[in-house]
Amino acid sequence: MSATTPPLRSLREHPDLDQLKRQAKELLAAYRAGDADAVAEVTHLYRGADAATFALHDAQLVLARAYGFESWPKLKALVDGATVSRLVAAVRAGDTASVRKMLEARPEIVNMEGPGGDEHKPLHFAVEMRALELVRLLMAFGADARVGVYPHRVPTTALAIATERGYDEIVAAIQEAEEKRTGFRAPAVLAAGEGPRPPAAWDDAVDRADSGAAIAFLASSDAGPALIGRVETGGITLLHIAAARLMVGLVAWLLEHGADVHAANVYGFTPIDMLGRWPASHPHDGVGEVADLLLDHGARRTPFWAVATNNLAWLRAQHAEGALENRVSDIGGLVTFAVRLDRPDVLTLLLDLGFDPNERPDPSMPEGKPLEWCAQERRFALADILLQRGATLTPTLAVALGKGDWLRARHGEGTLAHPVHGDGLLTVAVEHDRADMLQSISREAAKATRAIYEDTAAMWGGN
Repeated sequence: MSATTPPLRSLREHPDLDQLKRQAKELLAAYRAGDADAVAEVTHLYRGADAATFALHDAQLVLARAYGFESWPKLKALVDGATVSRLVAAVRAGDTASVRKMLEARPEIVNMEGPGGDEHKPLHFAVEMRALELVRLLMAFGADARVGVYPHRVPTTALAIATERGYDEIVAAIQEAEEKRTGFRAPAVLAAGEGPRPPAAWDDAVDRADSGAAIAFLASSDAGPALIGRVETGGITLLHIAAARLMVGLVAWLLEHGADVHAANVYGFTPIDMLGRWPASHPHDGVGEVADLLLDHGARRTPFWAVATNNLAWLRAQHAEGALENRVSDIGGLVTFAVRLDRPDVLTLLLDLGFDPNERPDPSMPEGKPLEWCAQERRFALADILLQRGATLTPTLAVALGKGDWLRARHGEGTLAHPVHGDGLLTVAVEHDRADMLQSISREAAKATRAIYEDTAAMWGGN
């Protein structure tokens, strides 16, 4: 299946396996009967399908792909309970057998974020519990012990936490698992004297996107040359950071002093893929200059570069050649990046080309990354584009995006449910500065409370 093929169906909140089996049988019957919609769906998701030989297991595969899964067993595993939320719950309960069962069914969830944007991975919880066998199990299934939590990513990796707390057996287990994967043992943390760490002044310069101050430190410090090539947690280099912050002067200086333009982080992103991901101001400010500097020093053009620089022609050409790859990780993919970089034309093009408006790293999660970023960055026009193309709106996102009519309609239908995970709707309204939503939710909550009171009073014969 092409990496750009979107899920064409949306799972309900509590999917039922028997219902999915019926859907597969209905799809099979419709396809064999020549139904236009069924033929279009099968043709889109199953290359070389032949009605004469198309069987139930083929229909199940098409159905799974339509829901965003690579196989029927993966979809079935979700329905059976193999989700990130349940994996975290099993880890926290110390249920090793359930953790193993879920990871055997869906190993890809081992490094996914929990619901509500919680960046803590299952491994974090296992380490904090000092659960050695769970740590070994998670590491065996590919858990990344060197990815931390925003905004202090370095000291919040699972490995850093284990090291800081003196959990020596946990540190040893993580290093042993890493050594099996790579063939060498990396240090747990950088100890004093093993290499330079940037001081607070450096961090302050980067936070302010002050290229002059950052360059002054690197040029005057004995540690400067080593810092240029230093690889931080997650494979991040100074050039990645400078490109993400759109620090034009610092990017130019780093390139002049030998920074590696091809260095890839744990997601496979090189500095040019990081353009404007963590901008100090608007993500268009300086993006063209940084992109040109990286290209002039040998960087390869990538889909993320094209999104950042609004290069629609390059994206169309790559798609026409079947070479437009969309790497969706736990931080999203090209559609999410178009929102982050505030590129409505690119967003529209990607959706026209069939990219998924939800772009969920885990199809079991209700909220997609693009709308989450629309809410976070208050890009309401981009949210409308996504919603018009089928993005899933949840009560949490509706509050953050100011979709009062949608909330009132759901409430009128009796289908407005407060989030099972994460913050309640009132908290979301406060956090996103939505006074209009706060008033609306409070009114509806008051009505609901009054109705409950009146029903209870009537039951007991009160007034």
